[in-house]
Amino acid sequence: MHLAALVFFVIVAFLGTIGNLLIIGGVCIHKPLRTFGNAFVANLATADLIVTSYIMPMGLVASQFEDKPFSDTVCKVDGFLIMCTLGVSTQTLMVIALERYFHVCRKTLYHKLFSKKLTILYVVLIWCYTAAWTVQGYTGWSDFKYVSVVWICMMDAEKSFSFNMCILIFGVLLPISVQIFSYASIFYKLHKSNEAVRRSASRMGKESPVHLPDNRNITQTEQRFLVMLVTIVVIFIVCWTPTGLVMTLMGAGISAPLILYPIAIWLSFSNSSMNSVIYGIMNRNFRRGYRQILRKIACLENIISETSESGFLNRNICCSSCSKRLISRKRCDTDVQNLNTDDQRDEISTTIDGTNSLRLSTITLSTQASENRQTDLGDICNDVILTVEPQQETIM
Repeated sequence: MHLAALVFFVIVAFLGTIGNLLIIGGVCIHKPLRTFGNAFVANLATADLIVTSYIMPMGLVASQFEDKPFSDTVCKVDGFLIMCTLGVSTQTLMVIALERYFHVCRKTLYHKLFSKKLTILYVVLIWCYTAAWTVQGYTGWSDFKYVSVVWICMMDAEKSFSFNMCILIFGVLLPISVQIFSYASIFYKLHKSNEAVRRSASRMGKESPVHLPDNRNITQTEQRFLVMLVTIVVIFIVCWTPTGLVMTLMGAGISAPLILYPIAIWLSFSNSSMNSVIYGIMNRNFRRGYRQILRKIACLENIISETSESGFLNRNICCSSCSKRLISRKRCDTDVQNLNTDDQRDEISTTIDGTNSLRLSTITLSTQASENRQTDLGDICNDVILTVEPQQETIM
């Protein structure tokens, strides 16, 4: 059992930490992802990151001991973080669903309810609301204790049945109900929109395709995004239902099969590493954000390596992999001219393929010129990799 726990915790914690960092980084640096809705997605990833980067490693350490390896103080801190991140996840998923509902079904109210300041306020309120429930573990209504069978500290489910029911209602059932209502309303709205498009197409006859592609693309984008969110909710329910069942049974004084305890906790932990995979697979903008982060990391590694070996900043510029959209030769020529002002230029070879992609290679910047300009490595990466941002999708 210890070997299985070791393998599971290492894999899930590693993948979850990398994935959640990619989500947060993608929202921060990839412009099409900087939306009100994705601010809540980043908040969800932050809560998951706490689980995968701190709580799971602590469980990994605890799984290798027969007895409780932590002091009561550490146990209470861990228990607070575990329950708080769980609550933040459920509440954030509920707010994401509401944000999507107002965006699609109540457009007028959406602009009144969601702004930059209000979005920040909502995120703060989510954490405060969840902390207000979790802090009851210190007031006597509930308590934190180490559960040896699952190697973590959590709320004492046998302490107060009333507290368990409140957590079940306000922490799980209410968010799930709001999400079901929101997504059902959006599906109904999209269904009516599709029917209107089909009726319009039948009336307009052969000329209709000229006017309909944009509407169809918007609907398909919204449907893809909706499927992604519903998938996250379903996976969340599957991962956390066993834990809720165990807490309810323990609160009612009913013994559950011993094997159910580690399975329930392992499933709940694995949920924290799944969201980044779901976003990466099902959302094009998040995939682009992931690629942009990885390109910047690779760029920095190459520049640092080449600088340390040769004393020169030497970097191949390649736009062909990141500019499937139109790039004008004038734009790239201007960027290269600005990049190489007062620098030594060895060679620029330019080729344009059928999709107007551009490859600029072998530009060498002398170390002395770079020092005079005091160029930051991050700025060099931004200049060297000439990324053309795609048009932001309506649903994002």
